[in-house]
Amino acid sequence: MNYNYNKLMIAELKHYKEKKVRVGNIEINYAEAGKGKPMVFIHGWTNNWWGWIPLAEILKTKYRVILMDLPGYGESGQLKRYSLKIEAKYIKLFLEKLKIDKATIVGHSMGTYVVSRFLSLYPEKINKAILIGTVFRKGNKNMRLKITRKFFETVNGHNKIESLIKNIIDRKFYAYWVSKYVNMYKFDKNLVDKYGMVGRLKTSKEVYVDMGIEISGSDNDQYIAGSKVPILLIYGEKDKLCGLEQAKKCLKEKGDFQFVDIKEAGHTVTVEKPKEVAEAIEEFLGGILTV
Repeated sequence: MNYNYNKLMIAELKHYKEKKVRVGNIEINYAEAGKGKPMVFIHGWTNNWWGWIPLAEILKTKYRVILMDLPGYGESGQLKRYSLKIEAKYIKLFLEKLKIDKATIVGHSMGTYVVSRFLSLYPEKINKAILIGTVFRKGNKNMRLKITRKFFETVNGHNKIESLIKNIIDRKFYAYWVSKYVNMYKFDKNLVDKYGMVGRLKTSKEVYVDMGIEISGSDNDQYIAGSKVPILLIYGEKDKLCGLEQAKKCLKEKGDFQFVDIKEAGHTVTVEKPKEVAEAIEEFLGGILTV
């Protein structure tokens, strides 16, 4: 199923240069805009760089925003298998290819797991980390995590079932349903159409399953607890998957953590309240952002 960018050509898109670089044995696709210190963005489980546009539109006025498609996602190349460690390794290689020694790295949802794993492996490559809507398993009573892991472990390697799963996830009715009942505080069809469909249609079925297993079975706090890198955790006040209080309970160990709750927003706070998220990031980074 193809998805034509031209159907959703929005004014913001003209500000971004979409490029490809050879990293290892595949090409990594990314988009960038703005000037200044580099800020690298890592997308969620059913998205690609496109989903960052509302937030990047604000932050590009002061930073060089680099919106990466992880391997298996968007227009980036595909691998034989996927894991948090593998995705983290490709971020490192990607930064080296772009000759970026150190950057602020931002992740959303699944992307926070990848950023956290990257932080645990290559802390010298990060100035500061920003985790938006990260889900912690410890003490989390949300049964979706256990069910998700069991489901993906069961279907792993079954090609026809994996194809069926992708077919379902690619459908608008599924995107709308998840947005309305899980991800968004106030369902907005236009936001889903603009920023939530392109990525899912350009995602491989293999990465859905492999990363589904990874994120539903990983304790994200083990990667960041005790980290000396400053970390900002941002949540929508009405996030149904995990919230600020749950995060604080899981991060009792020493670490340089800051927490922000964004009112009237859910798990997809980056598209629901991009201005407020940008302001929280800028305050964390110690500057003044004009929006």
